[in-house]
This record gives sequence, C-alpha cells and structure tokens, in this order.
Amino acid sequence: MTTSAKPVSYRLWIPVVIVTIALGAVVFSFAIEHVFRFLFLYLAIVFACIGLWAWWVFLAGRFRWKSLLIGILVGASVFALFRYALRFDGSAHGGGALKFAWKWTPESEQNLEELPDAGTAIVSAERDPDLKDFPGFLGKNRDGRVPNPGLATDWETNPPEELWRIQVGLGWSSFAVVGDRAITQEQRGEEELVTCYHAQTGQFLWSHSDEALFSEPMGSDGPRATPTIHDDTVYALGATGILNALNIENGEPIWSRSVLQELAQDNIEWGKSASPLVVDDLVIVTGGNSESECVVAYDRLTGELAWKSGDGPASYSSPVLMTLQETDQVVTVLGDNVSSFEPTSGKLLWRFDWPGTFAKVAQPIRIDDNRLLVTSSYGIPSNLLKVERQEGKWNVQAVWTERQMKTKFSSAVVRGDYAYGLDEGKMICLEIDTADRVWKGGRYGYGQNLLVGEDLILIQTERGDVVLVEATPEEHRELTRISPLSSKTWNAPALAGKFLFVRNDQEAVCLKLP
Repeated sequence: MTTSAKPVSYRLWIPVVIVTIALGAVVFSFAIEHVFRFLFLYLAIVFACIGLWAWWVFLAGRFRWKSLLIGILVGASVFALFRYALRFDGSAHGGGALKFAWKWTPESEQNLEELPDAGTAIVSAERDPDLKDFPGFLGKNRDGRVPNPGLATDWETNPPEELWRIQVGLGWSSFAVVGDRAITQEQRGEEELVTCYHAQTGQFLWSHSDEALFSEPMGSDGPRATPTIHDDTVYALGATGILNALNIENGEPIWSRSVLQELAQDNIEWGKSASPLVVDDLVIVTGGNSESECVVAYDRLTGELAWKSGDGPASYSSPVLMTLQETDQVVTVLGDNVSSFEPTSGKLLWRFDWPGTFAKVAQPIRIDDNRLLVTSSYGIPSNLLKVERQEGKWNVQAVWTERQMKTKFSSAVVRGDYAYGLDEGKMICLEIDTADRVWKGGRYGYGQNLLVGEDLILIQTERGDVVLVEATPEEHRELTRISPLSSKTWNAPALAGKFLFVRNDQEAVCLKLP
C-alpha cells in the first residue's frame, strides 16, 4: 500500500506545481512593462493549459484509456472551436489583448453601405460661424493645441448636438477640415480611398481611390495617416506609400507618387502612418524600412522630387515644422533616432540617437526655443532634449531620460511647465523640468487627446467616449463626458471651432459642442 501511494502523490503534485507557476506568472506580469503584459499572460495561460492537459491524458488516473479519451475529446473540441467557430478579429485594445468573434457574425466592412455617386449630394447649408479650420493631423501646428472656442464644461445639462453620423470604411485616419470640406481616408474592399464629406451635413461629396490594401492582423486594415489640406490641395499618404495631391473641390488628382516603390524600400511593419507636412513649396513625408533616405520632400505643385535625406528606418510619427534656436526646421522621429532637417534643402542639422526596436508613434513636442519632448512606450524611455547652436554647429543632448509619459499611440500636450498625456491608458501630468509625475488618473485606454485653449484637455477614449479634463497640475479633474462612438477608436479627434469630428474604423460623427 505504501509503495502504490507514492506515484499517486507524485501525480497529484504535478497540477499543483503547474497552477502555482501560472499564478506566479500572473503576479509577475504586473511587474513588467504594461504593453507586454497581455502577451506574457497569454503565454502563461497557454502553457498552463497544455501542461494540465498533458497531465490529465498521461498521468491523471488509473483508468488511463478513459483519461486519454477524455483528453483527446477536450483537445479536439478546443481545436474545433478555434478552427471552425471562431475567427481572430484583431486586437481588443491597444494593450495587446486578442479579440475573437464568431465566424458567422458579419465583419464590420460587410455591413458597409456603398458610397453614393459623386456629385449627387445636394449641399445647401450656410457656413456656421462656429465652424473653423482644422487642416491636418493634431491641428494647424501638429502639436495638439487648438484655440478654445468657449466650450461649456457640463455636457449633462447642456449636451452637444449631433449633426450627423455616417458609416465609414476601415482605417485609423482622422479628419482634416477646411471650409465646408471634411476629408479623411478609409479602406473599402480592395480600394484605399480619400473621401470628402460636407462638414456640416455629412453628405458625401467626392472620393479618390487607389487599388491598394494594407492588412495587418493586430492593427487591422486600411490607411493610418491623416490628410493635410494646404490652399486648395489635399495631400494624402496611404498605408502602402501612395502619396496623392488632389483638388479639394472635386478630388481630381493633381499628381501622385509611389513613395516606397520609387525609393526601393519595404514598408514598415504597421503600415505608413505619417501624415504629409507642407512647408512653403514642399510636401514632406517619410519613407520605409531603410537605413538611408527615409525623409523625402516633393514639390507640392508638381510632385517632382526635391530632396532625400536622413538615416534610419521610418517610424509612425509625422514630421513637424518647429522653430528651435530661432531656426525653422523639420523635426522627425525615426525608427532609431530623432533628426532635424533644413526644410528647403534637407540638410541634416542635428541627430539624437534614440534606440529601440519597437514602434515609435508620438509626435515630438516643442517646449521652448531650445527644448523638445519625445515620448514612446514598449519599454523605450522618454527624453527631454536640449538643442543648442554655437558658432554654426548644432548640439543636442538629453536633459533627462525616464520611463514616464508612455504615450504609445498618442502624443503629449504642453501647458506651461507641465506636460499631459495618456500613459498606457491613464492621463498623467508630468513636470517638464524634472520628469516628476505630479498626478495620474482616469482610465481612457489607448485613445488620443488635444489641448483646448489653456485649461482643457479633450480626450477621445479608446472605447469611444469623449471626455473633458481640466489641464491643471493640482489634481486629475474629469469635468464631463459623452459617448458618440461605441467601439475601438484609435483615430485622433478633430476640433474645428465648436465642431468636433470623431471616427473609428466603422463610423464617423460630427458634434457641435456647447
């Protein structure tokens, strides 16, 4: 009896050890970078399930054939569930959680209505004086700052007015708004489109299409960049690298360039996401996964190549024009560095090495004439950079390097001595000089944000809510919120005066804020 008890005890200890290791892995996951947490948890759960299944099949009991049969049935059922009943439906949120759906439920694009014929819309609305321009990604200066048109901060007693709601195709592009035109990019089937809607009514006005499809399982399909409107021209960069210049009135092409093809460069992993930057007579974009010539400028009127510069692969951040040391320059976050270029020639002014193999998405934010803030995630630290020019030579160095302000998909905004941003889904206030965290609060997911005037932060949450938070270092103060969207939203909001344009990969909504 004593001899036969030992193997039984040994067999019973195996699942205890497996479960203990799995629970330890769960606890340990909270000590690693937030962005890797779900991947670590999934691996722990999968290996624990495989271990328990193997224990049951081979060691669980005396009736081995019965255990084997039950184990095979369970394994076959799980396989059949994932093979025939479920489909992978991308990421549930920006933290990396996987999303599954029943195979018999329609995919979002299957419910998408066809666009009407261009020119059939009847537009009669007079321009509302509360509608202003928002000409590109994160506003006029690409820094996430917009004037405060006098917004009310209590939307329960004074709710926003929904002006229109429409279906849109796949993609994470935002709206650019000029005059009565609201322009975005979307994927419909095998076509990548630039689409124009009437800003006040949502009526479809025109579209331009390219036979192009960027598809990525976790990030979903479709374009990522936001059009840039300058004068009467729309500049739009698709996810596969097609750069179009279009007439804003009718969408007729002025010129088009296949940026990656012409540079002989491969696309970056998650698709081209950088919005075009217009500086004087040039339109500037980034290239692909190459170690050289990753920043490119074209004549904005003709599309002719003006210059190529830079080294290191492109990132998902957009080039931005800023003034440092009283000098206008194009600052671009690249895959492994931050570089600055003379706008007209592409000459490299300075370069800051910023290594890291994971994606960099956030915009570089100017603090003052010699400082800028660059932020990221994926374990890559943020940096406050100091830029100086002495006797014609440029020098850049990090004032501090800290794992604070982990913005991931979004960008920080700056008010006074403080920076505000979404740190792995929570709003954070950071003292710029010291990198000290002042406060952290709210759960907004991997959304986007704008600084409205000097006292409000407008947050587009990942779940679809729109929230106003007070921009103050005193404490986290959420003022009001509404729910215009109800599914995963990574697109940045566009606030054109009191007109708020929000969208995700299924629908777009325009609200007039009180």
